[in-house]
Amino acid sequence: MLFRSQNITKAGFGSVKAAIFFVGRDVAGSGSSDELGWSVGFADGTNQGTAAVGCMHGVGTTATACRNDITQCVSIVQGDGTIDGEASFNAFVTDGVQIAWGTNVPATAYRMYVVLIGGSDVDVHVNNFSSPNTIDADEDVTDPGFEPNLILAAAVGQNFSTTASSHAHMQFGAVHNDGSTVTQRCISWYNRDSRSSASIGAVKSTNYGLRATDRNGSTTEEAVEFRDFDASGFTARTKLKANRTRAIYLALKISNADVKVFDYDTPTSTGNDADTSPGFAPQFLMFGMLGALADETGYSNANAGMFGVSMVDEDLDEHTAAVADEQSAVTTNNESLTDDDSISLNEDDGTSMVRGTLSSFDSTGFTLNYTAVDASNARKWWGLAIEQPMRSSSAAAVEPPVTPIQGSSSSSAILEDAVSVPQLFMHYAKMRNS
Repeated sequence: MLFRSQNITKAGFGSVKAAIFFVGRDVAGSGSSDELGWSVGFADGTNQGTAAVGCMHGVGTTATACRNDITQCVSIVQGDGTIDGEASFNAFVTDGVQIAWGTNVPATAYRMYVVLIGGSDVDVHVNNFSSPNTIDADEDVTDPGFEPNLILAAAVGQNFSTTASSHAHMQFGAVHNDGSTVTQRCISWYNRDSRSSASIGAVKSTNYGLRATDRNGSTTEEAVEFRDFDASGFTARTKLKANRTRAIYLALKISNADVKVFDYDTPTSTGNDADTSPGFAPQFLMFGMLGALADETGYSNANAGMFGVSMVDEDLDEHTAAVADEQSAVTTNNESLTDDDSISLNEDDGTSMVRGTLSSFDSTGFTLNYTAVDASNARKWWGLAIEQPMRSSSAAAVEPPVTPIQGSSSSSAILEDAVSVPQLFMHYAKMRNS
């Protein structure tokens, strides 16, 4: 059979407007598996796109690949360029999304994390753009048709294609437009193909929403500055180097809740770690994770050997999709990690680096409880928080889904108006296998 459908649903969620798909090439779940694979995809019911990287484990010459496809929303790539699995958006169904697996169905069921987005006060748009190949030249992106206050974007340094190409290069960024100031952050990771030992670079950017790097952790490769937001969309300006960036993106306009993109430093001691960077009570958190010790600094040592995304929502769905690849290993040693923790990232050699779970969403931020940390170094990540929405005074009171907001009564701060507030839901599902 050519297509196999798979429904991913959350009972009671309601109508879905967009979905985000994260896939790790991990067959175990709540653990790790040899072989590096990571991808992100977006779908809004009309448009879709996915960016993926893969690296072979246990080989003497590095085999690394990437893929940038705007005909699928789920993709997993092997380091030799083989497409190990792909699925396209099929339909939004009751309380969820349906994807269709084509001829490339993974033989093994990998972990997939899905974020569903809905709500009458949320506008969504998924699409792609190519930035100019001239420094300080602009691409006017008008496809959204509204002024976004949040953009998630991904790029892999490849043309849009249904096939993979050499080198594993992932850029994943978050951009917040508050109407006057644009805050943008990006994690960038690169693993060179056809090397006699693993050759990896990484950089966390606080200046650009997308930023390339190379095996040396270069900070002079091409970047994209998101700017000049207006009623039609935004502008993508090429910075640093005269190369195009071909990106997929999800644009959101959330009208009834605040958004914050912020810098986050991991703690150096275990236990509860409270953070007030959001300035409001969140309903959803996401972290872009690297091993970087400083912002806007390139790394080509062991600190470059890992990246990933962690997420948690107010229903206590906590998930991580991350990878680790041992720098300079003559026989490649890499892994994919999926975990049901708010925070989970390993060292480049696969040993545990940081682990944490959500303790509470607080009135001005959140508290994470760490069971493992790097006691010597704070790692530099970016964070994204979406506020618990403003509540209608006529809405019925409901029980809190997580620890009540500190300093607030549970009868007023967490009322739910299901028909007029942004809704986000996070869930995991195993990818269909043959």
